[in-house]
Amino acid sequence: MCNYKVLHSNNDGYVVRCKQCGYYQVAFGTTCLSLTPNQFTGYKNLIEDYYTMYKDDECENTKCIHIPTPVKALTQLYTLKELARLIALLEHAEATIAVEKLMA
Repeated sequence: MCNYKVLHSNNDGYVVRCKQCGYYQVAFGTTCLSLTPNQFTGYKNLIEDYYTMYKDDECENTKCIHIPTPVKALTQLYTLKELARLIALLEHAEATIAVEKLMA
């Protein structure tokens, strides 16, 4: 059974890491993903790439940004504002991870 350390949480969700297996859980809105450390980094990069792609479109308040998942029949659907909040959540967690590495 996993024993989680909270890396960051806010009103939108949280990022935790299991102390035993090292997997991350990223919860945002109504979605929760379980990711390996490499998948966590890849997911953060993917979200940042989509934000960059759509930042000049008219998706600020419209759910028009589809983020693919490994399950073909399932996508994550966000507004640009939601993506910005998700990036902030992931960046705070990543900063915590960096501090932990420096202190180790």
